[in-house]
Order: sequence, then C-alpha cells, then structure tokens
Amino acid sequence: MLKRALVLMVVAALSTGTALAQKKSDKNINNSGAVTTTTTTPTIDTPSQLSEDDIQALLTEAYDLFDGANGVTQDQAKAAEIFLKAAEAGNTEAMNKLGLMYDAGTGVDLDDVTAVEWYTKAAEAGNAVAMSNLGQMYLYGEGVDLDYEKSTEWFQKSADEGHPPGMVFLGDNYYSGLGVEQNYETALEWYHKAADEGNALAMLSIGIMHFYGEGGPVDEAAANEWYAMSADAGNAQAMRNLGDSYYYGTGVDKNLETAFEWYSKAVDAGDVPSITSLGSLYYSGEGVDQDYDKALQYYEQAAAASDGKGTHLLGLMYYNGNGVEKDFEKAASYFQASADLNYPNGTWDLALSYLLGEGVDKDEITAADWAYRAVKLGSQLALDDLEAGKYRTTTGFRKHLQELLKADGYFSSSIDGSFGPKTKDALKAAFNTGVS
Repeated sequence: MLKRALVLMVVAALSTGTALAQKKSDKNINNSGAVTTTTTTPTIDTPSQLSEDDIQALLTEAYDLFDGANGVTQDQAKAAEIFLKAAEAGNTEAMNKLGLMYDAGTGVDLDDVTAVEWYTKAAEAGNAVAMSNLGQMYLYGEGVDLDYEKSTEWFQKSADEGHPPGMVFLGDNYYSGLGVEQNYETALEWYHKAADEGNALAMLSIGIMHFYGEGGPVDEAAANEWYAMSADAGNAQAMRNLGDSYYYGTGVDKNLETAFEWYSKAVDAGDVPSITSLGSLYYSGEGVDQDYDKALQYYEQAAAASDGKGTHLLGLMYYNGNGVEKDFEKAASYFQASADLNYPNGTWDLALSYLLGEGVDKDEITAADWAYRAVKLGSQLALDDLEAGKYRTTTGFRKHLQELLKADGYFSSSIDGSFGPKTKDALKAAFNTGVS
C-alpha cells in the first residue's frame, strides 16, 4: 500500500485566476449604521409633505431601531415601517434601505422582487448606491431576469455619479466581458478611479491584474504594492495575497516569518483560507516552530468554516497519524466533507479511500465516480496518479471511468477496462472542465 503524504499546500491567490472571482459583493455599503449627511429627496408630489428635518428625524429613529443603537431596543420590523414613511415622502436613502431589507429579509419577509422595486425607485430618483445595488440584481438574476447589459448600464450610471463600488462592479464587467466587450484596460481605468476614492477592493483588483499581466505586463512588485495598500485599507484577501507573496518569494524576498504575520492579520480580519495557511505553516514548521497540535486546531477551525482545503488537510492528519492517532474512518469522513465542498485533492483522496477500502467499504464504482469528479475539478494529483498507475485499480474501476468519459463525449473507443493512451488522452481532455 502506498502511503499518501501530507504535502504543504498553502492557500494561494496564485491559483484563483481572476479578479472577478475573488470579489464578494456587499450591497450594504454606505447604507447601514448612522444616517448619511447627503440624503437625496427629489421634488415630487408625495402623500405626506414632510420637511427635511422631519425626514432626518424619521431616518434617525429608523436606524436606531434597525441597529438597536442609542439605548433603543432593536426592532427591525418597526424600523421598516418608519423607513417606509420616509420613502413615501420621497427620500431615496430610505427607498434604498427598504430594498436592502427586502433583499436580505431583515425586518421584512425576503422578497427579491420587492427589493428590485425599491432599488429601482431610488435609482431612478438619482441615488447612486441604489443604482449599484440594482445593477447587482441584474448581474445575479435576483428578482429580475439575469441581464448583464442592464447590470452594466446601472453600474455605469452609479460610477458616473462617483460611487466607488459602482466603479468596481463596472470594472468587473469590463474585466469579464459581461454586458460589454471584454477590455482589461477599461477595467483597470475604473479600478483606478475607485482606488483613488480609497476603495480597498479596487486596490486588490489592480494588484491581481498586475500579478497576472492583465492589461499590461506582469509586475509582481507592483502587485504587492497594491496588495499592501488594499491591506492597509482593511481588505483581508489582500493580506492573504501578501502572505502568499512572502511565502513564495513573488515580487519580494522570500520571508516565512513575514508570511506568517500577514496570514495572521488576514485571519484576524476574517479570511478563512488563511486559517488553513497558518495550519500548514505550523504543520511544516515554516516561519514558526513546528506544532502539530496548533496545526490541528487551525485545520479544525478551517473545516468548521467550510474551507475545502483545510478540511482535506485535517483528514490527512488523521490518515497519516501526525499529531493524532491514525484513524482511517475519520480521515475518510473529512475527505467526504472536502469533496462535498468541491475541493479537488480532497475529492481524489475520497476516491482512493473507496478504491483501497480505507475508512469506508471498498467500492470500485463509487471510487471511479469520485476519481472522475476529482479530474474534472482540476486535481493535478489525481490526473498524475491515474496516468502513472500509482495505485492498483480494478477492471471495474477502469471500465466505469471509461463509461463516464464516454458519456461526456471525451472517449469514443470500446469500454474494455484498459488504461491506454486513448483513455489517458480522454482524462486530459476532461481535466479541469468543472462539475455541475
């Protein structure tokens, strides 16, 4: 039996690919907490003729109820009623806030359609934040049919009004060619405009594009400069990317201690993949003293936070018996959890568990199912091991693998259980094509 070795696999931004993929929207930017000082109240006929002072008083009361602030007992349902009064008086901040509440189901029943209605009212009345929020609804097809062109139109309007998140989303659409022709240079222009306004996500995006040479030459040093600016502005992923740069020595001198510091800062800022990175550093003793107990603790935290890689590495600790008693059943359960999170190498180790009957009943068909999924998810380890014949497979395993390849159009020869060049070529064709 070949023993699977636990290899240090620090989570790296290098493997994620695109700037857009690394962004997570927050529609609530500039729309919770204290009342803003630039409230727009269009001149329209309304059921209630309230003065600006009256409207500001309503907003103050509503926000206190929403947040449970200033000695007020939290009551988000009551807050929604008061925001509605301000919205009916023509206040676009209140309209947008109602959209956010229906969007998230806070204080009201979750209702994307109603959220869109309120975002639209606010956006059409000139609220730049609502324009960005409405663009996101079209971008993700929430409450409306998915429509990239309309999302771009609203992001453009928001950006033209000077709203940095709108600029970032507009840059994203140009980056990925959603609703517009893909244009890295235009994407960079909008990211720079948002960065000039202090937007940390835009700074991160610029850094990623420098790193990959998108819209210009590869410049790892410049990427790190932008990561540093984004990190200083509080972006957790930028902190992680700096940790990666110092770990691998990309654009900076390799420094494991500094890598550890940045991963620690990222964890403190809420970045889950960096929890796994810290666990890996403790496991290998890089930048810190080797400590299996701490590695185990970090991997357990990562698994609890549904990080596929951390869950897989936790399984490998139990598989190899490093710092814990060897336990194939626990290992297989963590491999299963990792596979359920679509982590490629965790999926491959689950396949091997079924192939070898370690921690689960031996099952060649289930093993082939998971092996094929690992290949499609992009596990280079799975592809390499299968091509090299590292593990003794059964005829039934190989036949089912051929059947799966044939069903997806990658293999056209007879199902004979062999593992020759045509089967290997089919696996390469299926590699990293993704799963539904």
